[in-house]
Amino acid sequence: MPLIAWGLVLVALATGLGVWVYARGSAPFVVDVWWEAVMSQASVPFISGFSLAMNFLGGGWFAVFVVPIGGTIVFLILRRPWTATYFLVAQAVSAG
Repeated sequence: MPLIAWGLVLVALATGLGVWVYARGSAPFVVDVWWEAVMSQASVPFISGFSLAMNFLGGGWFAVFVVPIGGTIVFLILRRPWTATYFLVAQAVSAG
């Protein structure tokens, strides 16, 4: 089978999966409900604290403002202006 045919098959499968997930609505998958139950029973205080810290660093105002500005400042201090520019643009596009 030619490579383009495989690509078309994969695009069709991805489109079908997307339509199926969209048609389901916002209800969680059974495996997600099961995994949440397993993880809530296996709670470890240190891991929970670490998880909350990583959530703070990777989401919300800290991740949108402090991480990109801080990273850009570090790259500028290291005299890497192109890296700083690339980093800042990548962070802005990612947040957008």
